Amino acid sequence: MKDKIKEEIKNALEDQYINFEDWAKSNDIYSHLTKLIPEVWGFVYKSIYDNYFVIINKNLTRQMQQEVFMH
Repeated sequence: MKDKIKEEIKNALEDQYINFEDWAKSNDIYSHLTKLIPEVWGFVYKSIYDNYFVIINKNLTRQMQQEVFMH
């Protein structure tokens, strides 16, 4: 599934602009910015309801937050 999602993102970027927030929500992926220790840029966990939560360190630059989300 991870490879399929990466391929979908790659194809979408090549074909057209997509709103990542809308795309993520439609795939049950939710992001949240919070203060984390500097060594932790972010992490993902899957809920018991099959939703994915991407927790991102809010002390990173906006560009780095986007890279962490895409990773």
